[in-house]
Amino acid sequence: MGTRLVPNALNWDDLQLFLAAYRARSLTGAGKSLGLDQSTASRRLAALERGLQARLFDRIPGGLAPTSLAERVLPMAERAEAEAAAFVREVQAADEGVEGVVRLAVPDGIDSEFLVPLLPLLLAQYPGLVLELVASQQLANLARREADLALRLVRPRTGDLVARKVAVLSQGVWVHPRLLAQYGRTLSALPWVDWDESVGADTAPWFRHVVPDAHVVLRTNRIDAMVAAVAAGLGAGILPNALIRQRNLTSSSPLIKLPTDDAALACGVWLVAHSALVDVPRVRAVWRFLHEQAAIYLDDPTADAARTE
Repeated sequence: MGTRLVPNALNWDDLQLFLAAYRARSLTGAGKSLGLDQSTASRRLAALERGLQARLFDRIPGGLAPTSLAERVLPMAERAEAEAAAFVREVQAADEGVEGVVRLAVPDGIDSEFLVPLLPLLLAQYPGLVLELVASQQLANLARREADLALRLVRPRTGDLVARKVAVLSQGVWVHPRLLAQYGRTLSALPWVDWDESVGADTAPWFRHVVPDAHVVLRTNRIDAMVAAVAAGLGAGILPNALIRQRNLTSSSPLIKLPTDDAALACGVWLVAHSALVDVPRVRAVWRFLHEQAAIYLDDPTADAARTE
């Protein structure tokens, strides 16, 4: 098959399909990310390859394998995607009013316990806002407009991002009283619920050092699952103090906090935005609101500002 590009063979939808197929490595995954069914994604990818007179993917059992040609053109496609996102940001930067959609990416647990209860106050100040909330342990890609703003528990160090440390989230080792009666208070004797390695938890070094031979019975990438497991008496876990104290107020079996070096378990809370969006009025309004409220709600607020290199 030749690689001669015929006139008008590529449009923006084709580029999106190529990137989605490359990232998902399957037609089902690519279609899902674009709101297409598998058969439509298959037909469109075949039509793209016919138009380009080039094979971009080999069809293999269970998915797609990028060809060497696809690997070569991927950086160009990603640059085009970034430029398109920059175009949208530049247009939106011309907005004058605090109105429209602001998409927030927030870690699991912080969304329901911290952010959602504050939204009536925010929307009372800015009734023209529409908020979209994305709660996940996975980091939203702000360059690709997966979110306008993000609260993160890790400081970003790549990308054209503006980040401000708005608080320090204190954490501790929490355990169900039934486990204490069974195993005692020695950390190494307790079963544990821990973060999955994919999360990259800041507490991982402490955990490996203090409980090197820990008996981990469950690993998870979701804080709601960790809280539920600890509350069910499955094991001890490192959890945000404010979150558990609030839960204990309404629980018939409150969790118990074990004495530890809490300073070693604390993690920063960072408010992050793309540099091209931070001065858009609606984004700036939500930024200021979250900055103020995080300092009030979370432990040991700080105000160290930084721009990533």
